[in-house]
Amino acid sequence: MKQVFAFAFVAMIAATPALAEGISYANARFAYEVSIPLEVSTGKHVAETGEAVTSMSKDGKALLAVWGGKLIQPSFVEEVKAAQDGEHVDGWDVKIIDNQDTYSAFYGTMAEQIYYERMIPSCDGAAAVHYRLEFPVARKAEFEGAVKELDASLKSVPGSCKLD
Repeated sequence: MKQVFAFAFVAMIAATPALAEGISYANARFAYEVSIPLEVSTGKHVAETGEAVTSMSKDGKALLAVWGGKLIQPSFVEEVKAAQDGEHVDGWDVKIIDNQDTYSAFYGTMAEQIYYERMIPSCDGAAAVHYRLEFPVARKAEFEGAVKELDASLKSVPGSCKLD
């Protein structure tokens, strides 16, 4: 997990086309869409790869990564467990908000940082889509609205995935 997040951060630094503030983002490869909240959309530090879109707050203290990937585990539920277990290994104190067959929501804290992550299945169960928003614990109240917007807007959309 740490490597995926580090990759997303590096991709953000080497930003390609920028997204405007607060716009919707759709990814045809993994058949999902999401609305990037204004709190974490500078409009100039967003990079898009075939798998991810990243953005940060204007002060650079909050980082959002949204990405999709083929399932490595046999099922979405097992993929979620592996992701959560990986966060523990990386040193995060992970708390599960809700685990269902159709989504998972969890968060983790380490030192003065917190992240919220949501996962949903996509591509008829062959892939998973994630968002992860990481920011300083002291600013939790400031980003609650962004988490709610991300939760409400992250959706798998019908369409042909391009997994190969």
